[in-house]
Amino acid sequence: MLFLLLVTLALKNKLDSLLTRLQNTFREEMRVQATLNRNATQAKERVSWYNFIQQIPDDHFRRMFRMNQTAFDTLCGTLCNKLGINKFRPEHCLNDGGMKQSKAHAAQQHTGGFQ
Repeated sequence: MLFLLLVTLALKNKLDSLLTRLQNTFREEMRVQATLNRNATQAKERVSWYNFIQQIPDDHFRRMFRMNQTAFDTLCGTLCNKLGINKFRPEHCLNDGGMKQSKAHAAQQHTGGFQ
C-alpha cells in the first residue's frame, strides 16, 4: 500500500513538472507569435488625389471639405502661390520626391512614404 502511495506521489510530481514546462512553452510561443504579428507590416500605396476624387461622389466631397471640388482646387492653388511649395506641397511635388531634401525624409520613408 505504501508503495502505491509513493508511486502516485512520484507520478503527481512528474505530471506537475511536465504541466509547468508545457505552460512555459505555450507562453513563449504566444510571445513569439505576438512579436511576429506586430512586425508584419504591409507596404502602403498612396492613392493619388485624382484617383481619390474619382472614387467619391460630389456630395461626399462637399461634406468632407465643406466646399465643391472647383472651390477646393482654387483654394489649393491660392495656398500654393501664397505659402510656397515648402509649406504647401501639391501632389506633383509629392510625386517628384518632395521631401528628399528635408530632415523629415527618413521619417517619411520609415512610415510608408508618399508612394
